[in-house]
Amino acid sequence: MLSLRSLIVGASLVAAGLVSTTGCHGKPAAPPVGANHRETPAPKLAGLPLRAPKVKASLIATIGERAVGPYLARRESSMMAAFLAFGDDGVRRVSVIPLSTKGELSSGVKPLVPTPFDTGDLAITATHGPDDGYAVTFSALTDRGKGLWSFGVREDGTLRAPAAEITRTTNDIVWTEMVPTSRGALVLWVEQGIDGEGELYAASLDPSGRLRGVPVRVLRGINGWQVVATETAAQIVIVHSRKAPTAEVDKSPDPLKKPPAPPPAISLFTLDADARIERAVAVAQSAQVRGSIEVTRDHGRSHVAWTEAGAAEPDVLAVTIDDTRGIVVPAHRVTDTRDGTVIVGMSTGTAGRGTAIAWERDVQETRGRRVIQLARLGEGAPKRVTRLEIAEKSSVEIATTAEGFAVLASLRPCSFDPKAGPECAAQPFVPSVLRTDPEMLPLDVSPLEFGEDRPGSGFALGCSSGCVALSASGESPSHVRTIFVAPRAADSPSTAVAAAPSRSTEATRFLNVETLSTGESLAHLASLRLQDRTLVASLSSDLDLPGKQNRAATLRIRSFDDRGRSMDEPATKAKDPTVLTNRALAVGGVAIAGAGKPEDGGAVAWVAREGGDPEVHVTRIDARGRRTNDIVLTSAKGDATDVALAWVGNAWIVGWIDFRHGNGEVYTTKVTPDLKRIVREERITNAAGDASGLRLLFTGRDRVIATWSDAREATHDGFADIYVCPIRAHDAAKIAEETRLVPSVPHSRSPEIVPLADGAAVFWIEQAPDGADPSRGGAYRALGMRVDAQGKPVGAPVTVPTAGPGHPMAIAIEAFGQGVRGVLSRAHGEGVTLDGFVGNFGTFTSFSIGSIATPRTSDVALLTFREWVYFGEDGAAAQERRLRRGSVSFGQER
Repeated sequence: MLSLRSLIVGASLVAAGLVSTTGCHGKPAAPPVGANHRETPAPKLAGLPLRAPKVKASLIATIGERAVGPYLARRESSMMAAFLAFGDDGVRRVSVIPLSTKGELSSGVKPLVPTPFDTGDLAITATHGPDDGYAVTFSALTDRGKGLWSFGVREDGTLRAPAAEITRTTNDIVWTEMVPTSRGALVLWVEQGIDGEGELYAASLDPSGRLRGVPVRVLRGINGWQVVATETAAQIVIVHSRKAPTAEVDKSPDPLKKPPAPPPAISLFTLDADARIERAVAVAQSAQVRGSIEVTRDHGRSHVAWTEAGAAEPDVLAVTIDDTRGIVVPAHRVTDTRDGTVIVGMSTGTAGRGTAIAWERDVQETRGRRVIQLARLGEGAPKRVTRLEIAEKSSVEIATTAEGFAVLASLRPCSFDPKAGPECAAQPFVPSVLRTDPEMLPLDVSPLEFGEDRPGSGFALGCSSGCVALSASGESPSHVRTIFVAPRAADSPSTAVAAAPSRSTEATRFLNVETLSTGESLAHLASLRLQDRTLVASLSSDLDLPGKQNRAATLRIRSFDDRGRSMDEPATKAKDPTVLTNRALAVGGVAIAGAGKPEDGGAVAWVAREGGDPEVHVTRIDARGRRTNDIVLTSAKGDATDVALAWVGNAWIVGWIDFRHGNGEVYTTKVTPDLKRIVREERITNAAGDASGLRLLFTGRDRVIATWSDAREATHDGFADIYVCPIRAHDAAKIAEETRLVPSVPHSRSPEIVPLADGAAVFWIEQAPDGADPSRGGAYRALGMRVDAQGKPVGAPVTVPTAGPGHPMAIAIEAFGQGVRGVLSRAHGEGVTLDGFVGNFGTFTSFSIGSIATPRTSDVALLTFREWVYFGEDGAAAQERRLRRGSVSFGQER
């Protein structure tokens, strides 16, 4: 379901996490580590005490196991909690707890209505009219289908009349909600049949909770919904089913009669107090809604927001509808970056404070850490964003206050202490209420105290006069507590802001993350800089896609300017201009190198099957990355893999791993700019064991350094070490025997090489075996080593530091000043994280960039140049296999 259920309490809280849902009068939002958007820094008021004293929760009830609720409803003069539970006599009942507006007990628990054993749904709301009170509904499975009942409750918790049945159906009642109206209340519910589609029903109740009239079916064919109270009744936003309607064939069709238009994807319906549709507005004609859809009201306008999953990158969109003028702000992005984002919640402020919206990244920045963005809803990207760090499994609620908004979540309260030091990052998360001004700047934070109980779920936050929340511990029996955070004092500072994150913290997240393609498992990446643009070559497989069974792998060349904007021509149905070939083999890899001048373009090496054997291809490309010529370079029987390419001033040295003699051996040759081979094929290695992962680098003075992984002297099958060898540029022959850089116990693989002033730097992975403990470092690491212009080792190898526990799985590097900088993927217990590093062979510094959605066993395809990082994600579903990129601050300038 896409619905967001109101005020659920009673599920257990996972350690240090705060689990909650929203209420009718306050919807979820954003939590901790307060920092403002970097483009609009707020003035810092030093010394202001953002951290308020702890607030102790008050015990109001103890309920047994298999309880449902409690749920909370509010009115100006009181509050009422309702829950379903078994009593000491073994009877399951709906009980209520009358409360004051501060959450204090007005009287004890009131057992009211016995229910069938299989009762599992409950809702409560205040009622309006001549006889105010509360109305409660519950559903239960009976021997004649599923039924829905309602009854009324006075403010003191006494029952007005026995529960009366509203409806009975053979379908499943999957959602129930209540909203107050000017004549009592509306009950809304969704019935779901065996086809999975829902039907929305509604019934009107009088102020005493009794049924007025008969229930009515409002809509059919829905699979998502959310309701909000209006001044007189209710509005409900609907996600329509997109299935084609099934109808009988018209044997005498009218050719002039147009077929009915399909329904919009999202609609907003206004209901009156009798559950009749007064008005319908098409919010979005086409949309793919992911997760919940949100709707709030603000001074005669409604705001609808959802996560749009139809694009390559999920994003949060919002629409504003005026009660008289219809849509006044069409669908627009509400987030401030191109990151994949998911909506967390919305809440409308009071006294013209506006509407707050919260979202988070589609992929966590780091495992075990969630960062929520909180901003004021406008007509475009927000001008100011507050970033809040919360516990990984914490839920979030937003409510409105007289001064702005309040956020309830599990966070580190010390994050808002101006005197807090680095040790704050090690402090535990604590359920807290954070209050902000209308622009989402933090005002104060109040930690919540639950005694010996762990905090529970269903915090039902409301802040009309002070903030009241409700909690039920996860244990059985469950302790139900209320928390009251008093209003801020009149002389409290009107604006304060928590300490901004440090530079190193800002560098630990992607900026402008976006998805470039989906549906393909990325195998290799390479890049070429040509004056005003960068060409990115990607080799990916799409065997699992329908209609693609005959493809091997697709080689694409994409062109980007320095700001990351695509310079490719628009694709057409007939041809994708980025595709160089769809006949490539993933095992062959891809290599790209420029020609003499940027306007001359370059060449791409790859492998495809020819006559039953994998053979090396070299393709000439122009400065836009378009094919101009192509040759098949090899013709020998046996496999060819791991191509490499280097421009040597007047031609290209081409290298590859060849299996024509049984073992994988390194071969090289030389081709001219018009792709004519001018020297014979040279066999560089002749040893037992296979070579792999070949890389070439031209160092000048007729020298090319080749590096690869070689198993010739390995102590175990499947293990190898890194070798280098100097090769003459004019004839592609080796100058001296190859040299092993470091004899090591782990498997050494995936070497990368970049130039240094007096030679080159080689980096590689010392691979961890399957099942290795990611919390222990040691031999499984990424290593770097200097070599001179002859390929001889200089000094000892250096370990590239990681930003956390785990094992490096892939590495990408580039020359940077007098040293190097790069990115590695780190597999750990929770998944895969990208780490950045920068430095020279005297010292390296590292930092976490962010988590990526790929299995921890994946050999991630990585590429980094300038501030850009390209990476592949390899999920189980087609949409989870994608090429993504983001910009990263390395904390230094080129």
